[in-house]
Amino acid sequence: MTGRHRPLPPLAAVLLLFLLPLLAAAAEDGGTVGGPASSERIVVTEASLALGEEALSYRTTAGFLPIGEDPERPRARMFFVAYERLDAGDPAKRPITFLFNGGPGAASVFLHLGAAGPRRLAVPESGELPVPPTGLEDNGATWLRFTDLVFVDPVGTGYSRTVDAKEDGKAKEKTGDEDSFFEVEGDLDSIGRFIRLYLTRFDRWASPRVVAGESYGGFRAAVLPRRLLERFDIALNGAVLV
Repeated sequence: MTGRHRPLPPLAAVLLLFLLPLLAAAAEDGGTVGGPASSERIVVTEASLALGEEALSYRTTAGFLPIGEDPERPRARMFFVAYERLDAGDPAKRPITFLFNGGPGAASVFLHLGAAGPRRLAVPESGELPVPPTGLEDNGATWLRFTDLVFVDPVGTGYSRTVDAKEDGKAKEKTGDEDSFFEVEGDLDSIGRFIRLYLTRFDRWASPRVVAGESYGGFRAAVLPRRLLERFDIALNGAVLV
């Protein structure tokens, strides 16, 4: 895995436009991205989804989690958007799926707003790339019917970034080298740390746990079950390769 930033394909640029309000809300709630105060700032909203005659109520959580061995000096902060169904019994026992796209170098926006999320980009029936301005529509095929969802942006993609150490208000040195997160080991380790921290912060250790990845994310999803068990004591219940 090499490289840092790649030009966004047209569809990615369109999809990312719809995540900007989430980032703005996170910034308003917890300051600027990268500052210590924003390390775990979380924004929560609730909504409902019309699925024929059925109404599916859900909670959306967006924010950042610190990644690193020392929580007081994280190497990076990873952005996520999570959806939790509210009308499906005990959330602690409901399945939870962590999703990511590939690249390497892609955020989770494709699976999020193109396939599995409760809302998706409104695309013409012809399948052609929509021309802005366009909008979102309810996703009748959302995976939220049967599992809660956590869309994860790997470090260096989307809104996930490495962190600068600061002393006396001045940047001194990098605590995380972004290139290291694009290496196979660094990539797997950061995803593993994110999953462990998410399960702890949101009390989901009792939930059946699944990972799902598209393209290179499928490689992650294939390798993570063993890595999570051996390094983080996390046993998965399934892996989906898209």
